[in-house]
Amino acid sequence: MFLPSPEPFLVETANALSRVPFRKAVVELISFIQSSEDIQVIQIDKRLFDDAWPLYSDRFDKEWSFTDCASFVVMTEMGLREAFTSDHHFEQSAFDILMGL
Repeated sequence: MFLPSPEPFLVETANALSRVPFRKAVVELISFIQSSEDIQVIQIDKRLFDDAWPLYSDRFDKEWSFTDCASFVVMTEMGLREAFTSDHHFEQSAFDILMGL
């Protein structure tokens, strides 16, 4: 049985930047994130999956990714209201985005 990665943001980033011109930079970025004491990488465990799944499965009117939904759960639990993203899905879920387009 294949299960999704416990770190979907890192996987999505690596996948999106897997082309040769970007590969070295993404390896350096992910290595930095993993070794930083200032960045917390949240693992997706069963509890987080179970909490995020209703956000994904109950909203047929949204195009939120599962990663978005898991992020919404974590941010809510941590009391965070601002996201360093330009993803309008975070605005749809009542978060403030810090990277306007």
